[in-house]
Amino acid sequence: MNDTGSDDSAQYWTVRCAPGSVLCNVTETFIVIVTGSYDVTLRFEDSGSTGNCDIARVRVKENSKASDRVVVQLVVIDGFQVLELSAKEDNVDVVLLQKERVKQLINQGSGDVVVLENVHVVSGPRLIFSNIGSGNIFIKPSTPITVDTLELGSGNGNIQASFYEFDVKTFVLDASSSGFTTVVVESNATVDSLTLTAQGSGSLCLTAGSSIISNHVKIEKVGAGGISLGPRGTCQDASILTGGSVGTIDIGGIQCQDVDVDLFGSGDVVVQATNSLAGDVFGNGHLKYYGVAPQSIDSRNYMGLVTAMPVSSSYHRPECKITPSKFTKSTGDLNKDNSLIDYDLSFVQDNTLCASSIMLIVAIILRWFNESRRRAREEQRQTLIHTGRQVYAHWIAVLMKHVSIFTTIAFALLQTGAESTLSVESTEPLRSNDLNGAFLEKVWTVNGDNGDVLNDLTVQIAGNVFVDYDASLRDVNGVKAKIIMRSSSPDMVNLVGVTVHEAAGSGVRVHFKNTNARVVGEVVTQVIVSDPNVLSSVSATNSDKVVLGDGVVVSNDPSASLELDASGDADMFVGSSTQDQFTLKAIDIASAGDGHVQVLASSIQADSITVSLSGDSKAAIIATDHITVDSMVSAISGDGKIFVETANLHSQRLSATLSGDGKVSYSSAGSCVDQTIHLSGDAAVYAGSIVCKNSMVATSGDGKAIVQTTDTLTSVGGGSVKYVNSPPHRVVSSSIFRKHSNVKPAKYNKFKTHRPSTPPTRVPTHLTVVVKSAWFGDSPHVSVYSGIGYPIVIDDTGFAVTGYPSNQNHFGLFSVFTVVGIVVVIAIAAFKFRERHTREKYAPLA
Repeated sequence: MNDTGSDDSAQYWTVRCAPGSVLCNVTETFIVIVTGSYDVTLRFEDSGSTGNCDIARVRVKENSKASDRVVVQLVVIDGFQVLELSAKEDNVDVVLLQKERVKQLINQGSGDVVVLENVHVVSGPRLIFSNIGSGNIFIKPSTPITVDTLELGSGNGNIQASFYEFDVKTFVLDASSSGFTTVVVESNATVDSLTLTAQGSGSLCLTAGSSIISNHVKIEKVGAGGISLGPRGTCQDASILTGGSVGTIDIGGIQCQDVDVDLFGSGDVVVQATNSLAGDVFGNGHLKYYGVAPQSIDSRNYMGLVTAMPVSSSYHRPECKITPSKFTKSTGDLNKDNSLIDYDLSFVQDNTLCASSIMLIVAIILRWFNESRRRAREEQRQTLIHTGRQVYAHWIAVLMKHVSIFTTIAFALLQTGAESTLSVESTEPLRSNDLNGAFLEKVWTVNGDNGDVLNDLTVQIAGNVFVDYDASLRDVNGVKAKIIMRSSSPDMVNLVGVTVHEAAGSGVRVHFKNTNARVVGEVVTQVIVSDPNVLSSVSATNSDKVVLGDGVVVSNDPSASLELDASGDADMFVGSSTQDQFTLKAIDIASAGDGHVQVLASSIQADSITVSLSGDSKAAIIATDHITVDSMVSAISGDGKIFVETANLHSQRLSATLSGDGKVSYSSAGSCVDQTIHLSGDAAVYAGSIVCKNSMVATSGDGKAIVQTTDTLTSVGGGSVKYVNSPPHRVVSSSIFRKHSNVKPAKYNKFKTHRPSTPPTRVPTHLTVVVKSAWFGDSPHVSVYSGIGYPIVIDDTGFAVTGYPSNQNHFGLFSVFTVVGIVVVIAIAAFKFRERHTREKYAPLA
C-alpha cells in the first residue's frame, strides 16, 4: 500500500494487487471485512485505472496524514480474496476503483458502514451483507438486483437497505440478536423462496412500493422481536413458526393461497389466506386474518386447537424501525448524495398521501402529526423501545417540513434532548493509598448533557461487580456514572475498557479489550450511577456476580420495562424482599449457560413477566406479598429451573414451554384464568398451588405437570398430568399412545422452592483470565479461572478491610491446609443443605 495524491488534493493510500494475481482480474469479486469503532464509507469512482492493479484508494477523513489510524490489507482467507479495513481512530473513506466487485460485506466493528452506488455485485450467484458487530450497515443501490441468492443478516447492529428492484431465486433476512434488518424496495420485489428468521429481540421488515411476489414464504421467530412483510403482495404458500413473548408477525398484506401457522407463546400472527389456513395454536397468542375469511381453517392435530379471527377495522401494517444513517461527508459525489433520505421520504409520501383532495391530505397529515407527538411523549417513558420509535418520529418531522414550518419546529422541539451524547473518559491506574499500595485503581467517568439518562449497562468483565446509586454524583456537572476497578494486577486493569453503546445510544459497556492476554490477580469493580431508578436493561457475561443495589433499576414506572440478561456463569441479584416494590409494564429475564438471576421484592405488578432460560441456568422471582401480572411466560431449553414464589399470584394467563429436563415451580398460592403448558422430554411444571379456570397441557415424552383446574382441563400427548383437589368440571384427554386417560388426581400438591441466595460481600476475588482475540466482532473469547485471595477493605466506597500485604505470594503451607479444610467444610455443608429442596404438602382449597 503506497501513498498517492488524489485528484482533490487529499492524501490517499492506494491499495494495489500483486501483478498477475487473481484480484487483478477485473471480473474477480472479493469480500470486504470492516472492523474498528469508526465509520467507513464505500463508494465507486471511475478513475480510468482499470487494468493497472489499483483496487482502492483510502483516506482518513479527519486527518489525511494519520496513516496509523487505518489498517487496510489484501489477504486470502480460505481461498477467498478479502479486503480488510480497520477504522481505529477516525472515519474512513474508501474509493473502489473497479465497479461492482464486492460480493460480501461483513461489518465486525462498532462503527457504521455506508455502501453507495456500483460497489457490490448486482448479478451472479450470491450477494451477502452480514452485520456481526454493534455498528450499522446502510445500503443504497439504484441498479436492479438479479443475483441467485441475496442474504442480509444482523446481530446487535442494524441493516438498512434501499433497493430499486430485485428479482432473485432466494432471499434470506435474518436478525439473530437485538438488531433489526429493514429492506425497502421502490418497485417490485420478486423472489422464488423468501425466508425471514428473527431470534431474540431483533426485528425484520420487508416493504415494497409496488408488490412482493413470492412462491414460497418461510418465517421463523423466537423471542420478542417482530416481523413485517408488505404492504401488498402474493405468494403460493407460507409457513410460519413463532414462539416466545410479545412480538408480532404481520404478513396481512400478502395474499397467499395456503398458510400454515405454528403459534407458541404470547405473540400475535396476522395473515391473509384465500384457500386454507392451518396449523397449531398454543399459548396466549392470537391468529388473525385480513380480508375475506379463508375457505377452510383447520388444525393439524386432533384437538382442534387452531382458532382464527378477523383483524379489526382499524388494522394497519406496522411501521418499520428505521435508523438514521450517519452519512459522513467525503470527497466527490458523496457530498451531494442525500438520496437515501429523500428516497425513504418519497416512499412514505407515496403510501400515505394517496387522497385526491388537498384538504383531505392536510387533515391526514395533521392527524398523523398529533398522533406522533403523543407517541413521542410515551416513548420518553418506554426506554426499551426508545430507539426505534424515535427514528420513526424523525421521519414524520421531515415529512411535516413540507407541509408546515411551524409543525417542523414543534416536532424538532419534542425531539430535543432525546438523542444521547454520552462520552467516557478515564484516569491512569494509580496506587490506592489506603491499601498500602497493594492495589491499583482506575476510574472511568461517563459524562452526558442535561437530560441524558444512562439506562443500559452491559458488563463483560470477570469478578464481582457492584452497581450502586450515589446521589452526591448529581452535584458533579455532567457525570452520569463512574466505573471503578481495583486490582492487584496492572495487566488486569489495562485489559478493561469502557465504551458507549453505539447501537443503544444511552448505555455503556464494560468489557475486555479484543486482544490476546493472560492475567492473574485480585479484582473487584464498582459502578456508581448518579440518577436513581433509571437502569432498564442490565446484561452480564463472564462476570462472577453482579449485584444491583437499592435505587439502581427502574421500579415504579408503569410505562417502563426491566430487562435482565445473564450468560455464562454470571449471577445477578436484584432487589430486596422487604423493601422493593416493582410496578412496571414488563419484566424480561433471560439466562444462558450456568447463570442465575434472582429478583426479590415485597410486591410485583406488571403487564407481563417473561423468563427465558437455556442450559443449566436458573431464575427466581420471589415476592413476599403478591405478584399481579396479566401474562406470565416461562420458556426453558435444557435443564434450567424457574421458581416463582409469592403469597398470592394473580395472572390472567400462565404459559410454560419446556424442552429437556427443565422445571417450573409456582408456590405457594394464587389464581389464573387460562394456563397453557407445553412439555418435551422429561420436563416438569409444578402449578398445583395456582387455581386456574382452564388448563391445557401438551406433552411429548415423559414430561409431567401438576395443576389445579376448576373448569376445563385439556391434555394432549402421553405425559403425566395430575390435578390437585377437586376434579375439573370437564376433562378432555387424547393420546394415540394410551388407551386410557393420562389425567389423574394427585395424592398431594408437590412443588419445589428456592432458598434465596445471599449476594457476595464486597471483597475482591482471585482470578486467572485468558483472553483470545475474536476474528468476528469486537468481543474476545474469555476464559475465567477462580482462585482464593485475601479480602481487602476499601473504606471510602463501602468495600472494607485494611492491611493488605503488598506482595502477591499469599500462601504458606499452613495457609494451604487451612484453605483446603475450609473448602471441605463448605462442600459438606452445601451437600447437607441444598439450595433447592422439595416440599411435599397438600394445599386444600379454601
